[in-house]
Formats: sequence, structure tokens, C-alpha cells
Amino acid sequence: MKKRTNNKKNRTKIKQETKIRAQLQQEIKSICPVPSCNSADVGHFQIHHIDENPANHDFANLLLVCPTCHSKITKGDISRQTVEVIKKNLPKLNDLIRLIAITIDSKKCNWIAYEDVRNAFKFNNNNNKSPFPILSFSFINHTPRTILLTTIRLKTKHIYSGLSGIQEPRILKPTTKYKIAIPPTDKETNLIIEDQIEVPAEQAFKFQVQLFENWNKQDFPIDGRKILYFKFEFDNNVIIQAPEIFLNCRSEDEKINIAVIS
Repeated sequence: MKKRTNNKKNRTKIKQETKIRAQLQQEIKSICPVPSCNSADVGHFQIHHIDENPANHDFANLLLVCPTCHSKITKGDISRQTVEVIKKNLPKLNDLIRLIAITIDSKKCNWIAYEDVRNAFKFNNNNNKSPFPILSFSFINHTPRTILLTTIRLKTKHIYSGLSGIQEPRILKPTTKYKIAIPPTDKETNLIIEDQIEVPAEQAFKFQVQLFENWNKQDFPIDGRKILYFKFEFDNNVIIQAPEIFLNCRSEDEKINIAVIS
């Protein structure tokens, strides 16, 4: 048996311990993660601090194990290196909630997709639909439990438009539509969702975001070229970052068409 030094450290209480324990339980799928053990008596499992510092409650430093394996870890029969490998190889929630597609709802708004670029959309003023872009985000929940979409975060970069102005198996239907004002450059808008989307395990889901600009408490259609940076927060813990979304341009460094008047 490996002899361990008695380096006692101050233990502090884990904030929101019930919530953290539930997330740790899901991480191990309610089975002791130690390879030589398959205990499923999860109600008696204990939270282990991997670096042996009982005050370090970072999620990456916590592992839920059965009492027997916890005792072996404490005694040194299971090494810290082994515990670190176990934690590293566990599936991460961020990998289990996947963003599948970003599309524009051209049936309801006056925006269309560029044919040659993904996640790039442009204003198409040739009908009487809404001038506000309506983006559809499709996700799939591969976690073994129901999750909640709780927050949508958005940052924006405004791009100089130049002298020429703006260039012109089952159906997954959006569950709801959220309206978000475009924030100024380097600012972030956080939409705390009151009517949260409840997504059962192993189910795909889709929702929409309608964008607008707000000046003096009035809503206006999107003007100019912009890049959107969306983040979606689930269960107030897992954050999924969407790829860049381009409005009225194909990329950040797209060449500008300059109109020459003779």
C-alpha cells in the first residue's frame, strides 16, 4: 500500500452541492467510473476532490465515486494519476449537446442565405415579409436526461459597408421564437429565458431568434454588414458556442463593391 502524507487542508462547502452532484452523477451515468467497479448504488456515492484539496470545487476537479472506491483512492490503492485519467475520459456535457444547423426562415422574413457560404445571410427586399431576420437553430440532446435552454448570449461586430451600401425523416419545427436586439460592438446581450425549452433525452429540437436594432426605444431592421457570435446556455452550466453568423456579407474581409458615378 502506498503511504500518503498527512497534508490536511481546510474543507469548504460546495456551492449548489445538490445541483453539482446531479451533474457529476450524469457525467458518470450513475455507475461508479472506476474500471474495476460497476456499483450503481448512486445514492451512497461520494464526491472526491481529484487534487485532494477539499476547497477546490471546480467541476473539473470533482468526481463522483462509490464509497469503496473513494476509500481506495484516499488510501492510495488507486493513484491520483488513474483518477485524473478516469475524469479526462468521461464524456463532457458540451459534447453531448450538439448544434446541428443554423438556417434563415425565408418563409417568414425578408432574408435569404448566400448560396456559396454557410451561415451567411442577406437582406432580400422583394416581398412583404418581415424585414427582421429570423434565424433557426437546431440542436440535439444526446444526454441521458431532460435539459433546459436557459440563456441566449449575443455579441456583434459591425463591419464597414462601403459606398455601395448593402448587397442584396420528419420535419423539425421550431418550438418558439425569441426576439433579441443587436448589441453595440464589444457589448453582449444576455437574454434570460423565462419560457424555457424543456428537451427530453435523445431528442432533437429547434427554436428561432428574431433580430432587430433598437434606437431610442424603437425597433428597426438590421442595417449594414454584421458578424454575430451566439452562445447558448443549458441548465445554467453548459455553454454551446455557435459558429460565426454573417449578415449582408460572406466573411469579415469580403471585398466591397464601390459604385463609381461619372
